[in-house]
Amino acid sequence: MSTPVKIKGGNNQFVNVIDGALVVSQLPVPAFTDEILSLPYSMFFTINGDGVTQNLNVPGTLENPTLAFISSEQDSDVYIKELKIIIADNAGGVGIQLSDFGGIDGGVTNGFLPYFENKGLRIKFNEKPLLNNLDFVMLGSPALGSDETAFRVKGAKTAADFAYLPNWDLTSFSPSNNGVRLIAGTKESLGIEIRDNITSLDAFEILAIGFRRFIK
Repeated sequence: MSTPVKIKGGNNQFVNVIDGALVVSQLPVPAFTDEILSLPYSMFFTINGDGVTQNLNVPGTLENPTLAFISSEQDSDVYIKELKIIIADNAGGVGIQLSDFGGIDGGVTNGFLPYFENKGLRIKFNEKPLLNNLDFVMLGSPALGSDETAFRVKGAKTAADFAYLPNWDLTSFSPSNNGVRLIAGTKESLGIEIRDNITSLDAFEILAIGFRRFIK
C-alpha cells in the first residue's frame, strides 16, 4: 500500500506531478548557489604530486611504476574537465609515427594506465595499458594535419621536435557534465602510471583543466 505525499515548493505552492513523475532539473553536486564561488583551475600532473616536476619523461618500470598526478585541495572541490597532453620527441630528426610512443619505435612495452585514487583504492580508467601515440590520440585528439602528418605538429617544445597533442574530454565520464571531481579535504587524486623508461623523449606532459568550487 502506498502513501500519497504532497510536496510544496519555495513559493508555498504544491508541486505538480506530470504523468506520475516529479519533474526536476539536473544540477551539479553540490548545486550552484550564490553561496558558492567558482574559479578556473589549471595544473600539470607532476611526479609523485610534487608540484614541480611536470616533464614526465622518467625511467618507469612494470615492477615499480612512476606515478604522476594531481591531488584534491583542502578548501575547494576541483572538477577536471579536460586533460591536455604533449608527447614530443625529435626522434633523431625523423618524424614520429602513430605506432611509436614519442619517437620510441613501435611504442613501449608495458605502457601507461590513467587512474583515479580514493582512500588508497586506485581505480584504473582501462585495464589495457596505452602503448603508443595512437592509443593516446584515440581517447581524444583534433586532426591538425593531413595524410601521415594528421594529429602531429612540429616544434612543440623545441624547433626540431615532432609532437602529438591529445585532448581528453573528461565530461563524458560524468552525468553532470562537470568531469572528474576531487572532493575538498580528501586524499583523492587523478593520475597516470608510467611503466616504461621514456627518458629519451623531449617531453611528456599532462595539463589538467577545469574549475574550483569554494563553498562559503
